[in-house]
Amino acid sequence: MESRWSSDRLLPWMPGYVLFEVYACYLNEYLYRNTPNIFSTSAAACTCLDMEKKLSCAGVLTADVYALSNRIKQQAHYMSKSDLPSPVEAAGFLCIAEEAELMSELLACKSKNSVENDDFITEVLDDDSFNFSNKVRNTAFDILTTYRGPCSDSIVASLLGMKKEANLLRELLKLNRNRIDRFARLNICESLREHLLKFLIDINDCKFPEYDSNKKGKPEHAQTNHGGMVSYLESKKCLQSMTSRMELKDSKFVPPLDIILYRDLMETTWSWDRLLPWELGYVPFDFYLVYLNEYFYRNTPTDFNVHAAVSICLKMEEKLSRTGGLTADEVALSNSIKEKADYMIKSDPESPVAAAGFMCIAEEAEFMSELFECKTQNIVEDVFITELLGDKLSTDVRKIATDILSTYDGPCSDSIAASLLGMKKEANLLRELLKLNPKRMDSLAMLKSCKSQRQLLLQFLIDIHGSKFPQLVTS
Repeated sequence: MESRWSSDRLLPWMPGYVLFEVYACYLNEYLYRNTPNIFSTSAAACTCLDMEKKLSCAGVLTADVYALSNRIKQQAHYMSKSDLPSPVEAAGFLCIAEEAELMSELLACKSKNSVENDDFITEVLDDDSFNFSNKVRNTAFDILTTYRGPCSDSIVASLLGMKKEANLLRELLKLNRNRIDRFARLNICESLREHLLKFLIDINDCKFPEYDSNKKGKPEHAQTNHGGMVSYLESKKCLQSMTSRMELKDSKFVPPLDIILYRDLMETTWSWDRLLPWELGYVPFDFYLVYLNEYFYRNTPTDFNVHAAVSICLKMEEKLSRTGGLTADEVALSNSIKEKADYMIKSDPESPVAAAGFMCIAEEAEFMSELFECKTQNIVEDVFITELLGDKLSTDVRKIATDILSTYDGPCSDSIAASLLGMKKEANLLRELLKLNPKRMDSLAMLKSCKSQRQLLLQFLIDIHGSKFPQLVTS
């Protein structure tokens, strides 16, 4: 996206390869990146009033255009005195204002082109851009005055995306007539505008179940504990409140899963190197898969292949065997891991699941080795070390990771690998906690957070192996 397109132009929704839930997530990020600095209903209404007055003075308007302009001015005048925050109305007025300014400039171009005869301007006028803009204004006005459904952030993003295309079309009108790229850029802009208008019309007609304002609560596919998707502004307000109370400092607090819907919240209140476990709630599972894929992309080691992972794993298993504190079951599991490692090193070196699985197992083995060392050194009982010694998950993690890497051949391999790498990270954090000064007041809180993460991540890995998620069924 960042290298091939632009974050300030909105790609329209078209049914095809992309799930609508994923597109809704894209809309939310677009809104975050493109929300104006001054974004209020009253300010947008004032801007709209100015542009409607400009349009009225630009030339003779048809009865339909004139009637719509009067309705817009009446609503804008009323809302210019309102202090109520309404992002849909604010975005709607901004979109209408940009279209009104474009229509004014099109009328000016029509008069001017009768003398200059610019082929590009002639094509723009022949494409009936003036009436198209009026259709956009009519649809945007209907939405801002009637829409009361969920997903307001997505609606706002769609309106701002249309506003951007109108602005680009205005810029094209001002280009030097010797610019040979004008026609190609015009075709792209007009194509995007047609698809965006279709999307806005569908929103207004409630043809998407996600936007059906007659439904209460969330769409059926998204399970929730509280009956509705948390909006961007609500989530941000909540998380900023948490931050102000220092609950997000260090590793002591785990934010709600909702923040994966909002990139800026992820980067400021959490981090991309620790994986938030899956939990039923506001976030549709398809969104979580997208998050897993990005986590995998951001956390894949430079030397990521089965051969390298197996070598590390075998080394850590040997180290663990020398500790002398393993039970019979743990010895049997270690031998099984070594056998699978010997077999896998001769097979597919490009399997992300196998590579991540062996890296996860290796980290758990190293953690267990260091725990055994702490146990022998903990003569004068340290409360923190004693609490750490109570962590019995490593054997379960190694067992389930071994089962997954040797049997899983279903879809979403990058997502599976991300889950294993997320568990590896938590084991690494536990190893770091072993090295902290035991007198650090936050050590036990950080340990509690890490152990909670590991339990949830382990349950997710168990569910993956048991194919309890429809998206991960291997058959």
